[in-house]
Amino acid sequence: MKDLLKPLEQAGSEGIILTAGDGCQRRCHPIFASFIGDYPEQVLVAGAKYGDCPKGIMNPEDRGSEIECIPRSEIECIPRSHAQAADALRLRTELPDDPAAFIEACQAANVKPIDAFWVDLPYTDIYQSITPDILHQLYQGVVKHLVGWLKKVYGSEAIDERAKRLPLNHQLRHFIKGFTHLSRVSGTEHQDICRILLGVIADLPAPRGHSAARVQRAVRGLLDYVYLAQYPEHSDDS
Repeated sequence: MKDLLKPLEQAGSEGIILTAGDGCQRRCHPIFASFIGDYPEQVLVAGAKYGDCPKGIMNPEDRGSEIECIPRSEIECIPRSHAQAADALRLRTELPDDPAAFIEACQAANVKPIDAFWVDLPYTDIYQSITPDILHQLYQGVVKHLVGWLKKVYGSEAIDERAKRLPLNHQLRHFIKGFTHLSRVSGTEHQDICRILLGVIADLPAPRGHSAARVQRAVRGLLDYVYLAQYPEHSDDS
């Protein structure tokens, strides 16, 4: 990666002349702006520990449950500092005879002592450039967990029977045998499940006389999140 992106160091800082579609030539500064990869690749590039957030710093114990009655949404995930991490990683070459100082600086910057390709790239923030992994984090993460949760609430048989009986539609996939038994579900199949999931449970009664309204609101909220996370750009409202 360092060899591939080497030309960006000079081109990004000094600029290069590029011809636009209208025929005009302009000085442009190409930069490394986006990194697409699954979670193991994200933590590898970010220099983060496996299990940590590659974009921010947060105590792993603060995830997944209520801590001291503080809602999850109010616990801040502090963004990682690209500048601090880059300064620490540069000590590998600046202080080759003092590995202890290099390791200490990396620990202070919350980055592994790696030889990162992004250290000298101009106008780059590696932590901001990491994009959501739609397949693994959304579909095989959020949606897979959501379907598993609904299977515990309603049972696989009830969900599959409802899926079989949905009216045919040219824009929807008809799961003639249901979908709870599927293994190695692809991203396309997860998309098709998302399109019908709320309709499958729309008026399905909750077991043991409980209200199904909270289940429906939770499913709708998580599906909204999955779709919002895929917006190419956001407004203040979204």
